[in-house]
Amino acid sequence: MSKLSKKTTSIQVRIVGITALSFILIFTMVYGAYSFSMKRFLLERENDNIANQLALAESMLMSSVNHIPSFTIDWSSWGNTLDYVIGNYDKFLDDYLTEYPFQLFRVNLLTIADLDNNIIYDEYYNFRE
Repeated sequence: MSKLSKKTTSIQVRIVGITALSFILIFTMVYGAYSFSMKRFLLERENDNIANQLALAESMLMSSVNHIPSFTIDWSSWGNTLDYVIGNYDKFLDDYLTEYPFQLFRVNLLTIADLDNNIIYDEYYNFRE
């Protein structure tokens, strides 16, 4: 091989090496920048998604809590129930414990007992039949 041929081959090897090294360096920099920016973007989207899910859960919980009074409302006063238990209000059953409040408030079981745990009144309604 001639001196000129060796020099040309050496220059070609250097050019290929420098080009490959440049390509690897540029690829690594682009990948690093892309990876860094995408990580940040994905973390921000995930945080936004978590915040939205949390707000939705809070909204549903508050809606349920605000809806509770419609289920827990009394349809007679406790004074009337006490009067019935001690025997001073015989018409209590006819006035308050008709089937309508049980259907309205979806009450399946009601038991009224005195302080000695004697059952004064108990009734079960099955609304699925």
